[in-house]
Amino acid sequence: MRNKILMICFLGYILLTGCMDDKTNLNYKDIVLPDTVIITNIEDQERFYLHENTIDARFKVTAGDELQLDLEVKYNGDDELTYEWRMDGKVISTEQNLRHVFTEGGNGQLFIYRKNAGNATIYGFLVEIRRPFSTGIVVLGKSNGVTQMDFVERYWEKKNVELDGRLYSNFSVTEYIPHENVYPLYNDGEELGQEPVEISRITGLAPNPDDRYSALQILDRDWRKSVAVNSEDMKKIVSMKDEFVGEPTNLIPVNFESIGALSLLLDESGKIYTRVNYDAGNPNTGRFILEPLIFDDPYDMPDKGSEEIKAERVTAKDQLAIIYEKERKWLLVMTASNGYYQSYDYYAVHALSRPSNIANLPAGFIPLDNFDKEIYSILFHESFFNEYIYVIYKDGSDFYIQTFELNTVLYTAEHSISYKAVSNLKLPADAARLIEQGHGLVKIAMDKRYNDFMYVGAGKALYSMSMEGTAISKIHEFTEEGNMKDFVITATWRGDGNNAAQRYFNGRVFGAIFDNGDFRVLKLYDDPQKPGEVQKHYWVNKNFDGGAVALYYY
Repeated sequence: MRNKILMICFLGYILLTGCMDDKTNLNYKDIVLPDTVIITNIEDQERFYLHENTIDARFKVTAGDELQLDLEVKYNGDDELTYEWRMDGKVISTEQNLRHVFTEGGNGQLFIYRKNAGNATIYGFLVEIRRPFSTGIVVLGKSNGVTQMDFVERYWEKKNVELDGRLYSNFSVTEYIPHENVYPLYNDGEELGQEPVEISRITGLAPNPDDRYSALQILDRDWRKSVAVNSEDMKKIVSMKDEFVGEPTNLIPVNFESIGALSLLLDESGKIYTRVNYDAGNPNTGRFILEPLIFDDPYDMPDKGSEEIKAERVTAKDQLAIIYEKERKWLLVMTASNGYYQSYDYYAVHALSRPSNIANLPAGFIPLDNFDKEIYSILFHESFFNEYIYVIYKDGSDFYIQTFELNTVLYTAEHSISYKAVSNLKLPADAARLIEQGHGLVKIAMDKRYNDFMYVGAGKALYSMSMEGTAISKIHEFTEEGNMKDFVITATWRGDGNNAAQRYFNGRVFGAIFDNGDFRVLKLYDDPQKPGEVQKHYWVNKNFDGGAVALYYY
């Protein structure tokens, strides 16, 4: 297979160079050829000896990084030499040494001209692009009046490492590599909108499952400036102004959620617009329906028919979304097809009127169709999908966490759903203070022993606590930053529970943004030489002078 690939590249190179202008047609009777041509890759100091009309050098470059090649030519003739670097026929430099930022790979050619002869000798090389966007942290912020989208790549490779006199062979070491302001780099200098709101991730569906792709939806308060980009290469797929069937009135996006094959766009007024993420191979992630989402309450008397949903909150995961209508004091559940058992545009909105265990409700459980408390958070599990939904709410000066279990039937012609009341617990006063201080900045994930824990951002610190609000532990407190606006727990989190090498080389990594514009990606780790002390390493330590807006991890 490798030989076939090399042959295809060489044939492509021959076809390409065969189409050059006349000055590349060599007259060997009039030319003294360079004796030796050497390219040195500055990054790793690897040297390549080039031969005419062959591909002798291959360079792998991270998209968006600068490739730096130094050229050494040993030449016995009298002519002055000039140089031309080309990629797929396009001139990218006329300097002797190449300095070029690559976002696309391809066939490269180095032309060495002799001034008096007017001809060139041609040498081939290949540039391969390493895409850094498969997994990591994406952040929106504003600097110097411009919206920026940074990506922090989660990168790992197998290494032989030594720690405290012990060799760990073929050990997976994880690093987090920042790539700044990636959107204009891959979109011909185009800038994002000036009022960024949120980042979400969606799946673009296609007739062939192999053609499905993931995209990032970047919301802007001016909905026309909102864009979707392919999360593999950060290239724009479509602007939201091209996605609506008609023009919505006074739309100001505040949230965007994916559910099955659908996307839900929440307007500031509480309206929800729906879109099918189906493109049939075209560069478009679907079309929003101009009419907002409606629901017909099957239990209202007298029957009011279908009415527009006016949501305060929408939270979604996989094929489920929880919709909270504060005015009507109820929680609704929306289920949507993923394209396998129903049509792509199938969805259903369900009332949560009677729990299956209504005859044996847990003490204090509040019916979900008459929820008249102040909700701070509606939570799914961060690490994986399960049927439990958690609602953190305030009643007077006290905080509670109420849990219910959804039982769904999603693999028949029509969806159906029921729920079971699980628990209602009053949180201890110290846990309540942290949740209130962080304005409900709570996420549920696993600790290093695979137990479910709540993680709370409050003030300058990140805390963990049990699902009952006990066993509170301060994971880390920042000192110079502002108050935490959001945080993400990465996949490099439970590594400190395995062995000394995991605790040292990988540690626990999380990202956070703050209300003063700071953005941090921090590794907490243990050093065997400093027992009992948690060490820290900043993978990213940055400030957006116009504010950090949104954070997302995938």
